Amino acid sequence: MTDYDLIKQSIEKYFDKSIRNRRDCEQLSVLIYEKTGKIISYNTIRRFFNLAGEKNTTKISNATLDIFANYCGFPNYDKFLIGKNQSDTDLEFIRTLSLKYQQESVINSEEIKLLADQFYDNPLFYNFINDLVFHAFLKKDCAFIKTLFSITVLFENKHYLYKHIYFLIQTIGIQLRNYPEIQDAVWEEWAKSTYGRQMYFELFVDMDYLFVQHYKGMEAYLSHAKNPEELLFSHVLLFWKSYFLGEENQLNYHYDELKKIKLTTAIHPIPIARSLSCQCVYEKLKTGKLTEQTKNEISYWTTSVKSSLLEGKQIPNYHFWLCEGLIVADENELVLTLIQDVKTNYFNDRTYFNNGGYERLKVYEALAYARLNERNKALALGKLIDRNQFFAFSKTYDSCFYYSLQILTGEKTKAQILSSEDGSLVTKLHLEKVIDVLITRR
Repeated sequence: MTDYDLIKQSIEKYFDKSIRNRRDCEQLSVLIYEKTGKIISYNTIRRFFNLAGEKNTTKISNATLDIFANYCGFPNYDKFLIGKNQSDTDLEFIRTLSLKYQQESVINSEEIKLLADQFYDNPLFYNFINDLVFHAFLKKDCAFIKTLFSITVLFENKHYLYKHIYFLIQTIGIQLRNYPEIQDAVWEEWAKSTYGRQMYFELFVDMDYLFVQHYKGMEAYLSHAKNPEELLFSHVLLFWKSYFLGEENQLNYHYDELKKIKLTTAIHPIPIARSLSCQCVYEKLKTGKLTEQTKNEISYWTTSVKSSLLEGKQIPNYHFWLCEGLIVADENELVLTLIQDVKTNYFNDRTYFNNGGYERLKVYEALAYARLNERNKALALGKLIDRNQFFAFSKTYDSCFYYSLQILTGEKTKAQILSSEDGSLVTKLHLEKVIDVLITRR
């Protein structure tokens, strides 16, 4: 197997399928841009995978090979080749380390930082860190847990499209739920850290526990917010909690703060969508309808987000979160319009980091039809929904939208849902308030 064959094999592993045609190349081009911030045209990818015809003899540049290596989690192509050759030796060493720390009562964070400096570009090291986090929580080693995001080399130049980071953060978030006695101290420490805010708070948006625990973490995040996007993100989630729990003074406060923040293209589409969602929900609560200004803003940002996408194609994160707010605001026709925009103008390729969003859209579409008295369409769409695909950080919260669909279509009653085992968790997390809002027409 040649070195080129090795990198091709690794690319297809991260892409989750073989590169066989132009569409695959176009999709890979988008994902590479999303993950690395660097552009490789689909034609270059076609040539590299020998899909451009027998006459293709163009040599692939070192810069392009470096970008391919970045996509696979390595700093450059040379490090990729070294990493491949060293993988067996590294795996043995890392497994030995894991056994060592399992037997120790506390974890020495300085030792871990030194190891991270040595192995930060090795994907296997993230598996070790994942195991280490699990054991740290079991030991209730709060001192080490608080330092997680000070291991900066793990997080530099990475985001949720780096698979190992994504799953590490999910592990951290799920584990922290189970240890409320250390949450306040941990949240405060992580909120002080740039990587704590970017990686934990922004990637594990704990909607399931927002009403009962996680709002305290968001208050800590807000107290350390450094820029308009961070202020927007924190006020949006605290507004959301206040809305569903009927906390009028807090609701008005967070809405007033949101209105002070100017939306610009420098802000990520998700906080923009969340802000617009709050605006829709607030206006419907206060006046019973959306203003023309709000409708125009939605139209403007929908067009703006789409026009900024690479080759007009990308993952519809903006739509995922705007449709959430619109369905809560009972703006069903607008929800269906946005979902049609997704079907027409966006890739529908499902991967680990967007499955939950696409599954959410199915629920919102079915709910919209149910409210518009198109029960048969709602029932048909409901059969396609797989709740196991919901995001780990919002599975119970998202399920409340599904339960509301069942109530509106007459499949189950609210009492039947809340008396089930899943329903008891809904009540424990105060998420029955979400169901109450969704089954009440406004």
